[in-house]
Amino acid sequence: MRRSITALALAVIMAVTMSAQNTYKPLTRDGYVDYLYKYMPLPDSLANPRSFWEEAVDNTLEVRDRMKWGVPEKEFRHFVLPLRVNNEDLDRFRALYADELCERVKGMSLHDAALEINHWCHEWVTYVGTDARTRGPLATMRSGEGRCGEESTFTVSALRAAGIPARQVYTPLWAHTDSNHAWVEAWVDGKWYFLGACEPDPELNMGWFSGPVSRALLLHTKVSGDYKGDEDIIVKNPVYTEINVIKNYVPTRSTTVSVVSESGAPVPGVEVEYKIFNYGDFGDVCKITTDKAGQAKLATGKGDMLVWAAKGDRFGFAKLDREDVTIRLDKKKGDVFSLDLDMVPPAEDPLPNNATKEQIDANSKRLTQEDVIRKGRHTVDHVGILEQGFYSLVGEKCPEKEDAAKVLFKSMSAKDLGEYGVDVLFDALDASESSDPMILSPRISTEALIPCRKEIKDGLSGKVTTPEELMSWIKKNIKIVGDERNPQGLKIPPVYVWRSRLSDKESANIFFVAACRALGWPARLDAGSRVSVMKDGVWTVADLEGAVAVPPVNGDVKIVSAEGVTPRFGEFSVSTIENGRTRRAGFRMPGGRGQGRGQGRQGAGPRQEPKLEMEAGYHMVTTGKRLSDGSVLARISTFNVEPGKMNEIPVSVRSEEETPIAVIGHIDSGKISGKDKFILAVVKENGEPTLHVLRQLEGDSNAIIVKPGDASYETFKTMIEEALGADPKSVPYVIVADKAGNVYYFSQGYNTVLRDGIDRIFPKIH
Repeated sequence: MRRSITALALAVIMAVTMSAQNTYKPLTRDGYVDYLYKYMPLPDSLANPRSFWEEAVDNTLEVRDRMKWGVPEKEFRHFVLPLRVNNEDLDRFRALYADELCERVKGMSLHDAALEINHWCHEWVTYVGTDARTRGPLATMRSGEGRCGEESTFTVSALRAAGIPARQVYTPLWAHTDSNHAWVEAWVDGKWYFLGACEPDPELNMGWFSGPVSRALLLHTKVSGDYKGDEDIIVKNPVYTEINVIKNYVPTRSTTVSVVSESGAPVPGVEVEYKIFNYGDFGDVCKITTDKAGQAKLATGKGDMLVWAAKGDRFGFAKLDREDVTIRLDKKKGDVFSLDLDMVPPAEDPLPNNATKEQIDANSKRLTQEDVIRKGRHTVDHVGILEQGFYSLVGEKCPEKEDAAKVLFKSMSAKDLGEYGVDVLFDALDASESSDPMILSPRISTEALIPCRKEIKDGLSGKVTTPEELMSWIKKNIKIVGDERNPQGLKIPPVYVWRSRLSDKESANIFFVAACRALGWPARLDAGSRVSVMKDGVWTVADLEGAVAVPPVNGDVKIVSAEGVTPRFGEFSVSTIENGRTRRAGFRMPGGRGQGRGQGRQGAGPRQEPKLEMEAGYHMVTTGKRLSDGSVLARISTFNVEPGKMNEIPVSVRSEEETPIAVIGHIDSGKISGKDKFILAVVKENGEPTLHVLRQLEGDSNAIIVKPGDASYETFKTMIEEALGADPKSVPYVIVADKAGNVYYFSQGYNTVLRDGIDRIFPKIH
């Protein structure tokens, strides 16, 4: 009887699955183009003509007919057809490289083709940390480098170009260490497998991040269109479906967050913000709207998060460390309080891999050969060529602007200079009579840089003469669309806003700054996306929804630390609480340095100066001490800033109990001479974990770096493995030891807070 019921249940499940699959009927060529338009964010429709999308569809259909992978319509439509992977600039990568990729994997199985394409990607690109802007596949390919978000975008694009379904998976923030990570999943014969982007392993479902990902709290994927799959849906909007794939990787906890009013009544229809501690801040990773019962549900890893909700002038929060928690909206603007939170991440349980030692060794040799190929492709100094060509053009056309040209060039990042051409630089220089970088610089936010200054200046000259008139012109002439047309917040380049007269709110702010600079007025985008323009020597807040630009209401603030030591960026953060919601606060120190999320994500940096200027209002400071097991001793405290007086920011970092250092192993230190204590790092040739180690040990005279090819590499590697039980698949290794060979600290694999661990141990060794 039980077998009959089981068979019936399976039959029902299969019928439902087939029914869901059958809802995806193949479309005509024009039908696929229309499908892309239906789910296209506003910036993509403004930036590219229909012919661009027709070319992409023609190319994709031709590859499907040629490769005959047998991909079902659902996977084809959502994971092959779309060009967009996440928030990158779109380009013609697929049209240019589909043939080469298809030829490379001709005759292979889907499994082998996915692995082979990742090797092709490694021949072009390797990991180098860059800023938050995501380059398109072609730009990443030309540069030969990218952060994980760019590597994964590039690899997904390459797989899709060969007709293989692929998607980007990312943990928005790690719980056990700072930073985040993104990788790739490829659909092979009915199942999704993961792989490290541009970091080929001998098998699928392998990656250096298999240990860290076992400690993840949330794993996201953005899927183009109205996706109907087996995964949990986080959010569905008119452009994409965001899904949670964490159940495919780690044991999960099904959580329910109940939001109630101060009196205890359920509060439906409010967003619950899920936050993870990372780089001194509780960063947002997900938002779920409460249902009619006032509840939000989400599957997470088995670790701690902070959940936050607000309605009207009331807000509340709770630590999500079990299946059911309640947020009571019992706090209001101006309330001063302090709360300690012990945040515990999931325990590490690395995902298994089945590769043999022979496979791993053969793969390592191949990676070395691919490194040579890649280095041979990237020998041209693009920035140097651009600089020479730019200054030559300036000398020929406008020699009187040579000083301004130098200021302009220095205002640009190496990443921008390596991607964009003389046309962008000369457009900015030609339209300006100033040497002020807040007028000259083309870079405003993370928008694509496209020449626009002269076009905007010519179009607005004589129509607006003040920033207020420009604000009025924008309100009258630029149609601001709702978030549903651009839910991901992609940045529309100013030239497309100008030509289409369409924009979202944030892109309208970027356009305002670009137009101000085109008209010769210094302007900038501050932290928190506030827009400021210089008026009569004073930076003035410009609210495009208001009537006039007004000077900001600020107060002087001073960081007061109970420990007498001012924390560094990355050890604490300051947020403004508006309408019950937090946003990273914008404050500026003397000399113009300020705190923004981008800066906070770059590591510790210089120590904060004790006296700052900050906008008046209600604020919160967050601090945290990361322990060796990844846990955090966090503290949040609120304070108010009043104009015209000195205000104190109560920064207090909790400390762990003092424990004596212990010897955890012993090595033969005879091969290391001349140091009473030292840091020994055994690293790989490249890869993200190694680059994090090298960055954190850079300039440390006590550090000894051993790389493949060094005479002592195998000796030290084996020594550490035998003494400390290191996993041979988790290089890099880092130890702290004394001249007697006593080891007091050990780290292996990916560790973005390595420096903190070393700094806690090293001074205690005598």
